[in-house]
Amino acid sequence: MSALDAEDVDIFPLVSRAAEQRGIPIVGLLAMLKAESGLRRTAERWGDRSRDAVEHIGDVDYLRGLLADLRRRGIGLDVSFGYSQLIVSTAGGYGIGDGSMSVDNVLAVREALFDRTMSIDVGARHLSGCYSQADGYDEQDLQALLAYNSGSPQPQGNWYWQRWAGNIASYEAALQWARELLAV
Repeated sequence: MSALDAEDVDIFPLVSRAAEQRGIPIVGLLAMLKAESGLRRTAERWGDRSRDAVEHIGDVDYLRGLLADLRRRGIGLDVSFGYSQLIVSTAGGYGIGDGSMSVDNVLAVREALFDRTMSIDVGARHLSGCYSQADGYDEQDLQALLAYNSGSPQPQGNWYWQRWAGNIASYEAALQWARELLAV
């Protein structure tokens, strides 16, 4: 069994180990990684300014201004990295950085989450809590992924399903992909 990332590296052994260690279904972990990053180890999102950030990654003053702009517009928390696309503040809760949006911390989190093992493991740790939240829901895998995205399960038909239909479709497609890969 193999799962190739965007760089043609087989991440299946890392994913399998992380799922087993965290007691979560491998199908859910694979789907989360696929939906969040397209299995791109160096995926990154800087709110709506990702292109600018990547183009100026070595310019600390530029990044400081960019992060201030994101905070001012209320989207400062939407900065995430790696396969798992954990936001900086959430990563801080798992001991990766200090949770702040300082340039030094954001860049340190970026570097840490670009590591295959680290990103998969911390993503699995976070997803484990999401599975706990989704316990008892129909479609537990999907509900765990929705909790990963929004902070809690989202009962079908509530406002989230309309507002974030694209995210839900992405998670459903990723679950289908993972089920086919695992032949389950």
